[in-house]
Amino acid sequence: GALYVLYVRPYDIGDRVLLASDAGGKPGSDSYVVSEIFLAHTTFMAWTGEAHVIMNYQIRKMGVVNMHRSPPPCLIISVPVPAQTPTHMVSELGDSLRQYVADTPSDWTSGNVSVRSAEYDRNLLYLDICLTSVYPRHEEGNIENAKSRVLMFCHTYMQAA
Repeated sequence: GALYVLYVRPYDIGDRVLLASDAGGKPGSDSYVVSEIFLAHTTFMAWTGEAHVIMNYQIRKMGVVNMHRSPPPCLIISVPVPAQTPTHMVSELGDSLRQYVADTPSDWTSGNVSVRSAEYDRNLLYLDICLTSVYPRHEEGNIENAKSRVLMFCHTYMQAA
């Protein structure tokens, strides 16, 4: 356990990490900030402020995703639109979204729109908006704010169309 944490160095103090395990036969993952690293254990802080001490030999058996070292996230936002929406409007939304991304380089590096599926019985067409954020994964607040701005842009665009 100590060699894993000291040699592999899956995280440093202050990094936001996701720890995944199959504890109790139930898979799951939790987000923590690394607080202290010792030879035998590592201390993680949960968003609630609660400290979790986990033995390093146990961490070696867990899936560790270091949000500080991960590439910027690619978000896929599914947006329902009426199934009778003309094809040219869906294409124009894609063009407008790409222009929006070009005009907001502080939030996004790329963006595209594609049709994911249709539920004609519900009169819905589902569009997937794929965006690559400039923010690192651990800046969740900035990512959510940028996502909200994109959704407002799409809503405003569809209302005006």
